[in-house]
Amino acid sequence: MSGFDDYLGLRELDLSRHRLVAFVGRSGSGKSTAIRWLLEDHPDFRRREAVVLQRSRFSSLPDGRHDLVVLDDLVTTADLRCLPPLLRRSRTLLVASHLATAWFRLLQPLFRASIFRTDRDQGKIARYLAGRGVEASDSAVREFARRFGATYTDADIVLERHPGSSFDAALARFVKFSEIRVDGAVAD
Repeated sequence: MSGFDDYLGLRELDLSRHRLVAFVGRSGSGKSTAIRWLLEDHPDFRRREAVVLQRSRFSSLPDGRHDLVVLDDLVTTADLRCLPPLLRRSRTLLVASHLATAWFRLLQPLFRASIFRTDRDQGKIARYLAGRGVEASDSAVREFARRFGATYTDADIVLERHPGSSFDAALARFVKFSEIRVDGAVAD
């Protein structure tokens, strides 16, 4: 996947023996993109057959044992009920989730697991804006990440509301005249 910003350092990781790999963060922070990159490009996953389950289908895993199962997108704590049966029926489980990392840390003593937080790296937002040709100061990017998390979607919303501006000007106007309401935000 060209253009993938590996801000989590996934390229360097050996995930071949992991039973659970979870990406946790707010909407638009790159959870599904990271999973897609693993499936397409990471040597531990790219040649493996994956069964992808969307939220409404978590309980509908086909019969039998599966090599790789992808859950996109755990949103409520009730969704966690699907994890134990899916872990029993798969060699590896890749998860995109809005839930706090603490829920997945509970599983770490039982399974080899890695948990990645996708909405904290403000450097990825600076690189994203630069790639779009949008001028942004470090302080504006830092303030954006503090207020909204390091989410691509929210950066796009700020720019859409105030087009033609530098990110600094767009953010200042956005903070003054607009807001983003988040339901079910990750809390860690």
